[in-house]
Amino acid sequence: MTPHHLITGATGFLGRHLVRGLLARGQRVSALVRGDDDQAALSRLVAVLGDGVDVANLRVVAGDLVGSFGAERLLRGAPLDHVWHLAARLDLGRRRPVRLHEVNVAGTAAVLDLCERGRVGRLHHVSTAYVCGAANGPVLEDEGVGPVMHHNAYESSKYRAEALVRAAARRGLAASIYRPSIVVGDSRDGRAETFGAFYLVVRLCYLAREVGPIILPGSPDVTLDLVPVDRVIAALLALHARDDVSGHTFHLTNPAPPTIRDLVEAGNAALDMRIAEVRDVPADELPWPSSALFEPAAAMLPYLRRRLCFDGANVAERLGPDFLRVEQPPRQWLTQLMQHAVQRDFGLDRAALTRDVRLLRRMLEKAVRPERRGGQAIASSTAS
Repeated sequence: MTPHHLITGATGFLGRHLVRGLLARGQRVSALVRGDDDQAALSRLVAVLGDGVDVANLRVVAGDLVGSFGAERLLRGAPLDHVWHLAARLDLGRRRPVRLHEVNVAGTAAVLDLCERGRVGRLHHVSTAYVCGAANGPVLEDEGVGPVMHHNAYESSKYRAEALVRAAARRGLAASIYRPSIVVGDSRDGRAETFGAFYLVVRLCYLAREVGPIILPGSPDVTLDLVPVDRVIAALLALHARDDVSGHTFHLTNPAPPTIRDLVEAGNAALDMRIAEVRDVPADELPWPSSALFEPAAAMLPYLRRRLCFDGANVAERLGPDFLRVEQPPRQWLTQLMQHAVQRDFGLDRAALTRDVRLLRRMLEKAVRPERRGGQAIASSTAS
């Protein structure tokens, strides 16, 4: 019989790509989607899936992991061969730790309860490589991550969610954990539908070119583990049906991640970003003020300094050491990512970008007190 999949987080960036991939392979997919009723939830998911997707094998149930879950309705249907838990809130700032706990931790607990009560084959839990927090040295997979200091509430919430999954696995649930790093657009053409995390830094640097050369806080030789969405989805689809994945953790990371220098050179060449230098500016010298424009990008600053190496032995053993590798040179596909984001106006309307430029100019002129060093202002902010 055709396998039956349940997906949470189906409208998210990874989730919609996973739904497309499973439907393209003729799989049956049920999705839990927020909406006033099933039809509204279906319409919401179909809208983000885009044209050309055959939804004949798609069933959508209206529900919310932190509200009216709808678990009983999900269990009434055909047995679930695979449950994919992708629903999560990604917020690298400091403002909403309670909401992060509700979605990322309590939501995971609700999915585990569903799995342990129902007829479920396997759970596939999508976490993040950055549950490692401030750990030093190579980050291993199956050993898990011991108690560490996390840079933000998001990392901490995903760490606690993983702990719940591991506890359920010890009780007998067949579960796998997948840890992507920073997921970005398609490696082949740069296409993306949402523009958070990495793109917030790109957007700020792109807009800052209007006010002159800047110094980007960070370390030029540090690698930024960006992994294209098409490689992550290919790995998930290749791994999930294997008999040797339950009980294991998989780093879905880039075997050859770009450096901050690669990012800067690609941005300067392709988008005239005018980043004059990358410098590891101490946190107490970061002069950007708090604002809706600066804070999201500021939360990414720790990732521009962290020297991490993610072990990928479990993926390499099953799929080969180069399965997740991007074929193009780093600066080529980085250029594609950034050019596509600019073409899409970073998912904003043009008026919003114009307002951001005006705000950026006023705030830098007022608060960056450009400590001019050869005519360059330090462009930075308080990191989370």
